Amino acid sequence: MVIYLYRIIILLILALLTSCIEDPVKTSIDDNYISSIAKSDSYLFASASNGQIFRSSDGEDWNPLVINNSILLLDIDASPDGRVIASGENGAIFISTNNGDNWSKKSTGVSSFLKDVLLYDDSTYYAGGRSGTLIRSTNYGETWTTISTPFSTQISKLSLINNEIYIGLRTNSDNSPLIYKYDISNDTITTIDIEVSSFITDIAEINGDIYFTDYSGCNKLIENAGFSKELVYSTNNGFIAQKILNFNNEIALVGYSGFNLGKVITGIPSNPIIKEFEESIYFNSGIIFSNKLIACGGDEFELAVLQNSNWKIIKLR
Repeated sequence: MVIYLYRIIILLILALLTSCIEDPVKTSIDDNYISSIAKSDSYLFASASNGQIFRSSDGEDWNPLVINNSILLLDIDASPDGRVIASGENGAIFISTNNGDNWSKKSTGVSSFLKDVLLYDDSTYYAGGRSGTLIRSTNYGETWTTISTPFSTQISKLSLINNEIYIGLRTNSDNSPLIYKYDISNDTITTIDIEVSSFITDIAEINGDIYFTDYSGCNKLIENAGFSKELVYSTNNGFIAQKILNFNNEIALVGYSGFNLGKVITGIPSNPIIKEFEESIYFNSGIIFSNKLIACGGDEFELAVLQNSNWKIIKLR
């Protein structure tokens, strides 16, 4: 009887933990966190839960930009020439053409939140979010049209690779494909039908190969008369990777474990090095800038900067 009760308690604890880590995509302002980070040739840009956008030239000294916004921002992207685009709640899109000095808010025609946004070329932008919403603008964000998708699940990631957009989805269904590929030239979406253990958190190209992350870890996507995957690094210990980075020509994973325990793993696959942070720090995103690995998150607008084997914690407020 004691053993039976013990097992029930353990199952309840595991269920609680799962509910706590199941949703790294926050859509309400319940703490102070950086949602995403991007770079132009000259600056870094960070979007935040309070609607602010911060800018830095070195990743360590940051200043808030004047954007006149108070709603949650979920993603940000930038081009080398200084075009910056941010997306958030209520279908909001904000665009700057001069490295964030000035901003304009654009109407997208959708009311749901837009989880991910990307710049394709000077005039063409994409954004995706709740209920499978995928929209496109071909006139610098002035007007937007909806792209028909074969899914109705929330889009968690849009990644531009080889003139195609890889789409990662978020769902609890065991039977639904979670990765799709949008051919920009042909305006078609195809399924990448492989087994995925949970929702997709990131898709990235590193050294010519395509990788994706889910609850199981980091996988290499293999295309050869169909699709398959190869597990590169297992994270079945509760770590949820939120970002895949190319750091010193190896893979680095940025994310968190359990109750917001920030974690960065570098040197994958040859020599994995794990760096854990205090439980009040968790990471949603990261970037490589000027030979620095920068992980960003919350819950007090924190950034962790790695340079020359040394870590520095920076709070934006």
